[in-house]
Amino acid sequence: MIVELGRRSITEVHTNARNDLVTRAVQPARIQAITNIPDVFVSVRGPRDGIIHLEVYATSEAQADVEGLLKATLTLFDGTTFSTTRPIKLIAPKQHTPSPGTQAAPAPAYQLKRVWQRVPEDATDDISWSEVNYNAEKVGHWEPNADELWLYVNMDECQFQSERLRWGRRFGESTSERLVDRYIAYLAFHLFQLYDHSQKAAPTIPEDKGNGNGNDGSGIQSEIFDPESTFVIQELRRVAGTLIQTLRSEAELVRLQEAASNTEN
Repeated sequence: MIVELGRRSITEVHTNARNDLVTRAVQPARIQAITNIPDVFVSVRGPRDGIIHLEVYATSEAQADVEGLLKATLTLFDGTTFSTTRPIKLIAPKQHTPSPGTQAAPAPAYQLKRVWQRVPEDATDDISWSEVNYNAEKVGHWEPNADELWLYVNMDECQFQSERLRWGRRFGESTSERLVDRYIAYLAFHLFQLYDHSQKAAPTIPEDKGNGNGNDGSGIQSEIFDPESTFVIQELRRVAGTLIQTLRSEAELVRLQEAASNTEN
């Protein structure tokens, strides 16, 4: 898979999974997609009609001509896992000429807003739950504001708050701060992706066909991209949970490697 710096690339994973596989209230599955290349983000869409989309974005901080792996893992409620791995290579940005009569729409500038139940004294630019009607279940949302896009991340969302405290006790302040920054960056990227999709969404998404879906998800309207919709709320909770588990695993691996290194010395 070739990924151009500064642009989004998409690859498909085909499955016979139902559309509600990860959003169902009872025994939902979890889909995780990661790459071993620094400064590359991956977001997951679907499954829908038997297809899971993996969207890969390499930031301007990533290095061209770097090769690595993209791995997607599906974990069922009983712990059964299915995974697929694909090679990935980053390439330098190319010159893209728009089609006649078209003009590329620039991505809006964005501001990141950290939201706390009680704002820390040293976080003067952050805001409180009461200002945006948040609670412990809210992960985040986006909000267009004039020419900017504001991306809100709930620092005291229940699963993230618990994990932040755990990281501090287990890994120390420096590692904990790094993990928190990565969580915020990944979640903000996913919020932007949802916003971007909302701008491109058709008025109505056709009814599902096949895959044993029946009426599940039939006639879903474009308001699934409303930041306050049930679809988006469930999607963000899934993403937050996946991010926390991924960062936890990475931190544990680093801790074990450091412990082994100290033992050898």
